[in-house]
Amino acid sequence: MGVDAAALAALLWIFTQEFLLLAALCILVFAVDELFVDALYFAGLFKRWVRQPPWRAGPTARDLPAANSDRFAIFIPAWDEAGVIGRMLSHLTATLVQGRYDIFVGVYPNDPATRSAAAAVHDRRIRIVTGERSGPT
Repeated sequence: MGVDAAALAALLWIFTQEFLLLAALCILVFAVDELFVDALYFAGLFKRWVRQPPWRAGPTARDLPAANSDRFAIFIPAWDEAGVIGRMLSHLTATLVQGRYDIFVGVYPNDPATRSAAAAVHDRRIRIVTGERSGPT
């Protein structure tokens, strides 16, 4: 009782057909998913194109609201910067000629050398802020 070659070939042919049908269905499902994402993207592009047509000029600097003051802030994160932070802050305060500003130097609680080097620069515009977590993060 052996299996003849013709029956085995027919069985292999049916298996191949079924496997190819399953693979084609999987490809179709994934392609429809990708088409949905692409459709959302192009709908967003079209929506932006309707709101701001390319032939109409966009906003310019003159369209920005006028600033109420010339005050601004500079944020400087520092970790293990004891060797350079003092010179950098001194140079910054000596050369920056803009209007009123505050310098916020963020230090870590486990980096006392950087904190003391930044505090050694005596300038009322420098504010040292110690984070809650030990660094570096």
